[in-house]
Amino acid sequence: FRRAGRLTPAGIRGLRARAICLGRGEQMDWHSTGEREELLLGVAGRVRVELQGSRRIRRMILTAGHSVFLPRGTTHRVVNAFARAGSYVYVTGPC
Repeated sequence: FRRAGRLTPAGIRGLRARAICLGRGEQMDWHSTGEREELLLGVAGRVRVELQGSRRIRRMILTAGHSVFLPRGTTHRVVNAFARAGSYVYVTGPC
């Protein structure tokens, strides 16, 4: 998981996984899990996971060896506000 990229075979159905590496100051855009559940697994460094609620944004730090589960319909983004690169893997699947 040291390189960014797709982790599941091209022909697999239902399950999606990808390794992501964010450099200092990089971030993913706000997006929703839609009808899928998502699991974020910290691989190296740390990143901040931001969850958009109806009244406020909840922030948590994802570090190597830890995970965050996102139920379907969760609007979120991942931000690297730290000095070093942070890597994580996401896995999504239907509910």
